[in-house]
Amino acid sequence: MQALNVVLKFTERCNLNCSYCYYFNGLDQSYKEKPAILSIPTATKIVEFLTQGINEIGIKYLSISIHGGEPLLMPKDKFEALCELLFSISPKLDGFVLHLQTNGTLLDKEWIDIFRKFQIKVGISLDHSGHGSYYKTEKAIKLLQKERYDFGVLSVIDPTNDAEIIYNHLVKTLNINGIDFLWPDFTHDRRPPYSAEKYGEFINKMFNIWTINDDPNTRIRFLNSYINLFLGSEGLIYGAEEQTKEMVFISLL
Repeated sequence: MQALNVVLKFTERCNLNCSYCYYFNGLDQSYKEKPAILSIPTATKIVEFLTQGINEIGIKYLSISIHGGEPLLMPKDKFEALCELLFSISPKLDGFVLHLQTNGTLLDKEWIDIFRKFQIKVGISLDHSGHGSYYKTEKAIKLLQKERYDFGVLSVIDPTNDAEIIYNHLVKTLNINGIDFLWPDFTHDRRPPYSAEKYGEFINKMFNIWTINDDPNTRIRFLNSYINLFLGSEGLIYGAEEQTKEMVFISLL
């Protein structure tokens, strides 16, 4: 095994209450029994565990995805201390990167300066509903653009939305180049509210609009990934940037 991607929850709480959230509004409510914020002692043990794996297994590439809840609920000084601790692993590796997924509602210039310090790759979770947290997230997107900090946007697919309207809003109104869509989290026991055909119609229309526009600067990750797979190349969904065919994921909650 040459590459490892770790999903590390900095927080177990969120400042929003999205109805479709699989973590806080799903059947598993165990987060209520866990500490709200990752502690330095716990993070130190995680670093020791990862270092052991690097030494024993020969891991060369490590990416850590900072998740929550909402990770920006953490005090900035503690967030920086955790990033410093995680970066202590990097000299042992050929490649190391931090990713962050945030709803953006707490973003300010100080946070962007912290992202720059640690070269964190930022993903913004955006709700298409046009109400609630949307305008705060839109404000964060504009701030990142003003500060010339690269980011991508992730949205959960809602097949009741028109794919063309969504595409035009993201690409032509918000001027976003990096986009990804997430399938809703449902299971056999908790089925989605719409049929598979309905979701398929959304994806097909999104693909058609994307290809008709034919803009090489607009990346829709899961569509780019499918095309790569059809052409016999590697997919992009699970970190092809790590430059290896062997990738293992673990989640540290």
